[in-house]
Amino acid sequence: MKYLLKCFSRCGYFLAPLWFWALPAQAADLEGALTSGSALPADISVPSSYTLNGEPYAGEIDSHTNISINCSFSEVPSAYIITRASASLSAGNLTYDISYLPANFWDKNLLEISGSQTVSVENLTVNLRDTKTSQPILGFQIESGATLETRGDFLFSDTRSSTNWYMTRVAFRGSGNVKVGGDFIIDSQVSNPPAHNLDSASLYVDTRTFAVDGVLTVRNSNGDNNIFQVSPSSAGTFTRTLGGLQITQKGMIHLGGSVATANTTEFIFTNSGTSEYIGGLLTKDSDGELADNKLNVRMTANDTANGRQIMKFTPTQGWSLSSGDFSDSPNALNEVEVSGGRLDLGMYDGMKGGSLMIMGYNNPSEAVFSATGAGVSGSEIGRVEFDSMSFYRGTVVFDLAETDGDFIKVNGAMTKITGASPLVLEMNVSAYDLQAWLEASESDEWSANLMSFATDGSNVSADDFTLKLQDGIMGKITVSELDGVSTLTANLSLVPEPAEVAAILGAFALLLVARRRRG
Repeated sequence: MKYLLKCFSRCGYFLAPLWFWALPAQAADLEGALTSGSALPADISVPSSYTLNGEPYAGEIDSHTNISINCSFSEVPSAYIITRASASLSAGNLTYDISYLPANFWDKNLLEISGSQTVSVENLTVNLRDTKTSQPILGFQIESGATLETRGDFLFSDTRSSTNWYMTRVAFRGSGNVKVGGDFIIDSQVSNPPAHNLDSASLYVDTRTFAVDGVLTVRNSNGDNNIFQVSPSSAGTFTRTLGGLQITQKGMIHLGGSVATANTTEFIFTNSGTSEYIGGLLTKDSDGELADNKLNVRMTANDTANGRQIMKFTPTQGWSLSSGDFSDSPNALNEVEVSGGRLDLGMYDGMKGGSLMIMGYNNPSEAVFSATGAGVSGSEIGRVEFDSMSFYRGTVVFDLAETDGDFIKVNGAMTKITGASPLVLEMNVSAYDLQAWLEASESDEWSANLMSFATDGSNVSADDFTLKLQDGIMGKITVSELDGVSTLTANLSLVPEPAEVAAILGAFALLLVARRRRG
């Protein structure tokens, strides 16, 4: 070490302490204020727009720089855009504190990003604290080639105190990209609003792609509707990649394509834990004519052992607003594919999907599908219907009760893909319950119909399925055919106790001895 110090000294260098290099950058907390007298749109990428400790800021903005912008408007701004980014920006936390919005503040873009600009922040928070407008829309305009990215969470909080009805509304518009590295939460906590049929919390997503690595949650504290409009009115395919969808109270998924320009939305679930959606699936309604919009659901969990999405579709009363009417669409669910993780799907009576695909490529337990009860009843038993079904490798879980059980109805063919492994059918019933059912029926065997499919066009037999049973149960699969429909049935019985086995073997031995004597 002394030799190194001498070398640096002879060379004329100053040797800084090594620990100095490891010091973390100091965070700067910048503040901005926007009022009715401000020149709008304000540019959030310009450092001189802010103050630091009450003084004009003359430094740079980097990933350690937190930005807080207070918005208080006594009059409705003439500008449609409140803030914009004229250049790419990487910052720490970005917070909009909206302390007051006046009456008639209907629809404004809180932030616009254009060109090829990227705004990347740690966490993006919007706090709506007071508004005289019952239903303001606060939007984020992301133009083609532009990106809004949060490395952490996105949180929109509405905590106004209202004597009028309310709508908490957030919109993402344009043809650009939105990427949220953490959770995305709309949390409407409006206190004491009077009851109104439009009371709700809503998220409108029109951008071409929208990705949330964590869980997307829409919720309100008043027991009202929680709306997720997943596509714009234009034609095309729109991808929504979510690490989970959590809406468990009066959910409404709106498919936004019109009758003339129907579109398709891709839900790609990458869950690492369990999330649940309970609510309707609605499409645009033009004087009773439903737009032929489609929703594809693809389960591709990042954590195949723990990633689980529950989707319970329920009938609704529809939704009507000046921007259009939405009605339940029982045929809007198109492709359902499970390649990793678990997907539980519940359908109401009269609803059906296009195709069900179980496409795991490793252990069958890593790609799991199960029907579940629809709605908030809590029942795990459900019935689902599809036009076709195919599989390569995976598991289907069937919840069973004494007089009921999960059932999959396939109107068309059931097909196995070339090279497929037998599809695992896991029976969720204990030996204790099965014994009670057998005793009640005074039978040694209990049967449950699991699936039906069109015989014509199908290429499966009983050998293409295998049962996964709990301890103490044994069983077999049979396939029967009637009037062109094949029905797959599980026939279950109890594994004999050791004493029973010994008695059977003893009786068999006595029978052999008797035969020998007769011989």
